[in-house]
Amino acid sequence: MSWRQTLGIVETQSIPDTHNSQNTHKSLNQGNCADIAYCADSSSKENTPSIMEILSEVCVGLTISPLDLKTALDNELTRITDGDISFDEVREFAKLLIQRNQMDSGIRPPQYNNAAHCKGCGPVWLWYSGEVEGCPWCLNRATDNPIPRPHEVRCRDCLNFERIPHPHLGHCTKGKPESIAGRWDDDEHMCDRFYPIP
Repeated sequence: MSWRQTLGIVETQSIPDTHNSQNTHKSLNQGNCADIAYCADSSSKENTPSIMEILSEVCVGLTISPLDLKTALDNELTRITDGDISFDEVREFAKLLIQRNQMDSGIRPPQYNNAAHCKGCGPVWLWYSGEVEGCPWCLNRATDNPIPRPHEVRCRDCLNFERIPHPHLGHCTKGKPESIAGRWDDDEHMCDRFYPIP
């Protein structure tokens, strides 16, 4: 589907004027038409939808603004207006961008429904199970964002656990709730700030 069809720009052919039978042999003058939506000349750059019109159409029904999508697509804007990248491709990219933004906030995508283990992140939710060297949640770890866990973890296995002179107590350097005495190192609990000790 072209951007013109997507934006509802319809091109017309010769339209006979049935009220003036003497004009039935004449074609519609494309250059003098008042309603550009119905007489768009496909060769005219003036009638090509702007990038913001295209992105506004792409964003219909999605939780992302055309401006945010434009920022993310900065290097590809010309390819979009030229038609090298289709409407469906841009829309799929927008959906992936929404998913990435949700993941940055620690929200698990619905298709990530299998418990897996990442070498860098520890226990994580993925779309398949098993052990991996790296995963999409590694970006959260690199940017200090939360990672939802499929099962409970222990503070003693975490980089963010700072021990005190007591043999089993310490504090969470990420500010997770704890008692006055601190956190017990062997307690198992759900924690989106758990980063495994290498």
